[in-house]
Amino acid sequence: IYTAFDEFEPELSHGEASLFCAILQTAVSDLRKSGYEGRRAREYFLSDEQDYLFSFQSICSYLKLDPDSLLRDIGLS
Repeated sequence: IYTAFDEFEPELSHGEASLFCAILQTAVSDLRKSGYEGRRAREYFLSDEQDYLFSFQSICSYLKLDPDSLLRDIGLS
């Protein structure tokens, strides 16, 4: 039964897409900060984690964004 859902990709609601965008915007804002917040934001963007719903890679996938292009745009690649 689970294999029937392997290819299922749910459409994001406007609220979900807005949440994901807000997470990315907050992380970009934190990236400009010094100290702990800046380091954590950098780690967030450079992480290869894909299984966690709110990871950078996962959010890019849901929003259909190219993570490498985004990393270039924010100066991390």
